[in-house]
Amino acid sequence: MPVEVLLIEDNEGDWRLIQQISSQSTVPVRTTVVPTCASALTILAEGRFVPNLIISDMSIPGAAAPELLKRCNAMHIPV
Repeated sequence: MPVEVLLIEDNEGDWRLIQQISSQSTVPVRTTVVPTCASALTILAEGRFVPNLIISDMSIPGAAAPELLKRCNAMHIPV
């Protein structure tokens, strides 16, 4: 069973680098990439995808970051 990672990153070069690094892990990792916190909130609200870990760009545009952290804390998802 792979580790499910939700990656919030709007720079393609950065998310490709993270995927390349995680592909070298001894543990299988499946990464879902979204460009904004709002997109991440939408995915989490749908309830069909619950990641084991969320990695977020610290300078991602949009004001949804505080809401994302609240939602992740409530779901016990490390960010």
